[in-house]
Amino acid sequence: MKKVGIVTILGDYNYGNRLQNYALHKTICDMGYDVETINFKYVDNTLKNKIKLFLRSIVVSLGIGRYNRNKQFKKFNKLIKFSTNIYNNTKISSNHYDYFICGSDQIWNYNFNEFGTNTLLGFSTKEKNIAYAASYGVSNIPEEYKEVYRTNLKNFKNISLRECDGQKLTEELTGKKYPVVLDPTFLICRSDWEKLLVEKKIKKEYILVYILGDHISDIEEIYGDKYEIVFMNEKNNKAIYNCGPYEFLGLIKNAKFIITDSYHACVFSIIFEKNFAILDRVVNKEKCMEGRINTVLKMLDLEYLKINCIDEIKKKNLLDYAVNYQQINILLDKERKKSMQYLIENLKW
Repeated sequence: MKKVGIVTILGDYNYGNRLQNYALHKTICDMGYDVETINFKYVDNTLKNKIKLFLRSIVVSLGIGRYNRNKQFKKFNKLIKFSTNIYNNTKISSNHYDYFICGSDQIWNYNFNEFGTNTLLGFSTKEKNIAYAASYGVSNIPEEYKEVYRTNLKNFKNISLRECDGQKLTEELTGKKYPVVLDPTFLICRSDWEKLLVEKKIKKEYILVYILGDHISDIEEIYGDKYEIVFMNEKNNKAIYNCGPYEFLGLIKNAKFIITDSYHACVFSIIFEKNFAILDRVVNKEKCMEGRINTVLKMLDLEYLKINCIDEIKKKNLLDYAVNYQQINILLDKERKKSMQYLIENLKW
């Protein structure tokens, strides 16, 4: 049995990151391969960070802070087989693997500490290296990083991107136009995701708000009388904040409506055929990372669901808008076949 090593970002306890890792892992396992996610991360060994980690370990040992949330993520991670070798700040060994797949989820974002030889598979040989739904997470690359990309991108058997922005950047760097494929989470059917979800008891119909950028206001004033407003990132609401990936799926599946700037909250709203609204991610009043959401909305003809402010939900009647999921699923099936064909063709000698 051929062995595949997945190289993806493992740093933070992030819902989308863990779910896409699981999805790619399961998809390739189902294709008949022995699959491991390579256990690597950047470790800051400065004295300042060591003190920070020591203080955090005390907080965790007392069962406070993010302890319960992290515990839920560790529980979910048991679904994924990780390499026994751990590579902290060291080059990954290419021994014992027939293929490496890097992706998805901002694996090529130069802003991340992990960015470099490992995330660009510089430790391996061209015939082993594949990128699936790789994402830069940015629309432009500073000049000082371009040569790093150019050198390493030549060392791939094949490349596919998650966003049109990434496709454009890769073409500029390599002179070749590579395909855009689906995020790994779309490769798993709805019924399989439903087998994993855990339901949270909410007293009445609720609107789920999952905003990772700047805080937005007016939601409770507009909708609070009729619906419970559930904020996923509200640290004071421990019952919700401490949710892991299983509960994240359940909260989206059972919501009346979802308001988000999260790529994967958007993806799972589509998978579970929900009514939702998408805001651009805004950090310090600057838009960022909108390319990935724009790609999937355009691909599935869902651009109408993009809003600039909460008032637009009423103006567009999005709570009751009849999203044509029959047509969307036809489009998804077509893209899913293309994405699977990419994996089938490249995971062979």
